[in-house]
Amino acid sequence: MVSYDRDSNPYLKLNFWEFLALSTVMLLFFPWSILVCLALYGIDETKLIVLAVIEDFAKTLLMVIAVVATIIITIIVLVVMWFKSPDDTVDTNTRFGSNITMHINEVNQSR
Repeated sequence: MVSYDRDSNPYLKLNFWEFLALSTVMLLFFPWSILVCLALYGIDETKLIVLAVIEDFAKTLLMVIAVVATIIITIIVLVVMWFKSPDDTVDTNTRFGSNITMHINEVNQSR
């Protein structure tokens, strides 16, 4: 057996639909599909097919984990922002508005 060269694996170069069909058949008929591939294609081709299916599964799993983690982090941030105490917010309009009101009251009292 030769060492695995990812760039020369012809099964990684298949288009989406062809590889979807191949991986679906391989996974649905798992033990028998390996035996049929061994009998028809030999050890080297079967190894390339299995490695392509494993690599595709790993890529899909990492993408699903990334999407789920992004959604969970977004939900946590939104919930924390929603439950944030109103005392933590500073309303600048009331602070400046009270100073203006006090100044107007002082002007009116001096008349």
